[in-house]
Amino acid sequence: MSRVVTPGTVVEPTLLDEKRNNYLGALVVKGERAGLAYVDITTGEYATTELHAKPSVGDAQDGKKAIWRLVHEELERLQVAELLVTESFKSYLAIDAHITVYENWRFDLDNARRLLQEQFQVASLAGFGCEGKPLAIRAAGA
Repeated sequence: MSRVVTPGTVVEPTLLDEKRNNYLGALVVKGERAGLAYVDITTGEYATTELHAKPSVGDAQDGKKAIWRLVHEELERLQVAELLVTESFKSYLAIDAHITVYENWRFDLDNARRLLQEQFQVASLAGFGCEGKPLAIRAAGA
């Protein structure tokens, strides 16, 4: 039997830096918004959020650049060991982390919501502050 270990799923203490978290993150970007979820499976820490860029008036391209700046700043702050993305986002990322490309369906909103509700054994994600944050739900579900 083989076991696949990626940078975000390492749990062996001898392979980890005890002074920093070992985050596995997931990212979804749509227009001027991004959903980001991250977990450290060694500590159980888990969080998800949505980021919103404010473009210059009349400059839609500025909004797209701004969201990627926000994403990069947050990923740099977190220092994720591994990031799950779809193929379409991979080219936008210049980070010091292992990038794992997942199929688009893994980031589907209905699928993600169902998986999270099953994982946390809840009927709603409202108690987690996720309601009204579809990109955060999509990232967390992936």
